[in-house]
Amino acid sequence: MVSKKRKAKQQAHNNQGVDVVQLPTPVSETATDLGRGTIRDNALKAAVTSKLFTTRVVQAKKGKGSFSRKDKFKGREPYSMVFAVAA
Repeated sequence: MVSKKRKAKQQAHNNQGVDVVQLPTPVSETATDLGRGTIRDNALKAAVTSKLFTTRVVQAKKGKGSFSRKDKFKGREPYSMVFAVAA
């Protein structure tokens, strides 16, 4: 861990006689891809209705609603399975 005094000395030593100008970052690096193309009218509406804010249903790993049956015992009825019949 570097102390505050030492950091200040290092910064002063590194910046002797040199003016550092930070350029603004391009929009493409900071913007989130909303999948909307160019947004002309309402950016907030485009963000909220994008894929970024879609609801997701995640099954619990522990606790209520976490029980998962094995494929062997899923309980598929024979009448619900449709077999392809050559006609």
